[in-house]
Amino acid sequence: MEPAVESGRYAAAYRLAPIGAADPLSATFLLPSGLTDHYTFETYLYHEAIPGHHLQLGLTRELDLPLIQKLGWWTSFKEGWATYAQTLAYELGLYSDPLSRIGYFAELLHTAARTALETGYLAGVWSREEARAFTEEYFGWFGYDTDYVDRSTDQLVHDPYRLTTYFVGWITFLDERQRAMNVLGEAFDLAEFHDAVLRHGTVPLDTLTTIVDRYIIETFFGFNRISEPEIAP
Repeated sequence: MEPAVESGRYAAAYRLAPIGAADPLSATFLLPSGLTDHYTFETYLYHEAIPGHHLQLGLTRELDLPLIQKLGWWTSFKEGWATYAQTLAYELGLYSDPLSRIGYFAELLHTAARTALETGYLAGVWSREEARAFTEEYFGWFGYDTDYVDRSTDQLVHDPYRLTTYFVGWITFLDERQRAMNVLGEAFDLAEFHDAVLRHGTVPLDTLTTIVDRYIIETFFGFNRISEPEIAP
């Protein structure tokens, strides 16, 4: 995966090669200028690369799945996993220093604030100016300028509820993992859980719950997994 600095960007982004490309697993990690020296850089790295989007979507490309599950259209699953990956990296002790760990918590705060912003504005509780004032107050300490504040507020209209999917998806992955841990106890295996939830590609969150139900039943009763998608030859 190649990093690329792109002027005018306010956040990192991940772009996987199109399906059918000569190298379908090649990807680009787009970076705003200056992010590599920022205390949130590692959080973005874990979100966009590994164990985030590159692991998730790269695996999906290799599996024998219906096209709709390969395309990553279910944003709540795709971004929920990548936000969960930030937390997973923290739990595994992958952040390199205290400042990077502060960056992890700062990005969680950012995600929560964006969820409050989006739901408050689109539900009609706030006017555009009130939403803009909230953005300015809570995002200003990240160093974002006026252009970012305006763009963030306008994005709520042309791409509604996208920001909320990060938070809802993240919480769902954590809840489903905890549910499996509660039922299985010592039989719970983190790697097997991740394998189970990623092997079906990008799916609605209701389907994720069904997948975890199946994982719990098969693990609890010692069944071998039946008809799991295999890596395509």
